[in-house]
Amino acid sequence: MRDSILTIGEGLIQAPGLQPVQFDEDASRELESQQLFDAIFCSDELRDWYDNLPGPLLLALSDDLQDTAWESMHDGEGYIAVQRGIARVVDTQCEHEVAPRAPGPISVLVALASPVFDPDYDPCDAEGQPSDLGLHSRVHL
Repeated sequence: MRDSILTIGEGLIQAPGLQPVQFDEDASRELESQQLFDAIFCSDELRDWYDNLPGPLLLALSDDLQDTAWESMHDGEGYIAVQRGIARVVDTQCEHEVAPRAPGPISVLVALASPVFDPDYDPCDAEGQPSDLGLHSRVHL
């Protein structure tokens, strides 16, 4: 998956296995659609990398570029989000140690709703108390 992440920020575009390419972040904020695509995939190497992606385009963006409309990129044939998919990747590395889970079962609340509307459904039993909707099952993990 890391081979599919395009990193953009600090004035550079970096694709795995390629040399970084200079990028004008200020100018990119004004671009959308195919202009934005052309600004990002500005070299033959970057375009070849994009053309050979096995799945969606994954973008790791600097904080300064988060409000750019990346999902509006158009490659000249269609919107990337529709044709291949596009997602923003966030660095999730923790700088602190995560505490281990306490031993024993985990309690999980699961709520399910029926998509069928039943105007005759009464959530109360004959005495006017909330009915047991069958939410008494327990799963131990």
